[in-house]
Amino acid sequence: RALECGMSNEVIGVLVGEGGAVPDAVEPETGDSTLMRICRYSDEVLAVSMAKRCIDDFGANVNYVNPRTGDSPLHAAAVRTDGGMEMLSLLLDRGADAGVQNSMGCTPADILIDARQFQAAETVLLAMKSQHGLDAVRRLVNSPVGAAGMTP
Repeated sequence: RALECGMSNEVIGVLVGEGGAVPDAVEPETGDSTLMRICRYSDEVLAVSMAKRCIDDFGANVNYVNPRTGDSPLHAAAVRTDGGMEMLSLLLDRGADAGVQNSMGCTPADILIDARQFQAAETVLLAMKSQHGLDAVRRLVNSPVGAAGMTP
């Protein structure tokens, strides 16, 4: 909540580091982790800075899965209207699973393709290929909810 209230990176760092706030705390109403909420924050520069601190300094889980939606932090970053390239790259560099599917069967690449964020989708698809092999990308492209099933 501190991020939504406009608290600075330094103040939030103190809350998490010294104040005992948990970087993987889950919002009870939504099931989203702190990192997922940061990934959706509208100011990408601040969001990336906060995400780096949460991951690198406090061990936030880049592969947390929301038990209600199946979304991961990578899904949260993919729904950004600007494609969130810096956030996507940060999460992938820190080990986020590019092939994780949410409860609708969509990967982050599916969301990006549907939003016509093709450069960001390519980044995620290349990570998926590296993590899971070319066959995983082929399955995605040929699946009914995958890239081939997206509306133009």
